[in-house]
Amino acid sequence: MGSRELKIVKDCQIVRLKALMKDILFFDAEIRALSKTPTFEQDATILQTILGVATITAMRLLLELGDFRRFRSAEAIAIFF
Repeated sequence: MGSRELKIVKDCQIVRLKALMKDILFFDAEIRALSKTPTFEQDATILQTILGVATITAMRLLLELGDFRRFRSAEAIAIFF
């Protein structure tokens, strides 16, 4: 591949990366909005009291675990993963 072709490939990859970054920003905003709904707000707030857990991590846990009260211990949650 010549330098012209490499530049075209690089430029295409940059365009794709920018589109992906835009998508990530969009979905982050959607997840943050979802965390403020009555379904998730209380549990997301509780999870964010854990050091290092912010909105996105809290929502990921809630969406993957469902109702985390069904687990009897932190160990039970760890085994789930």
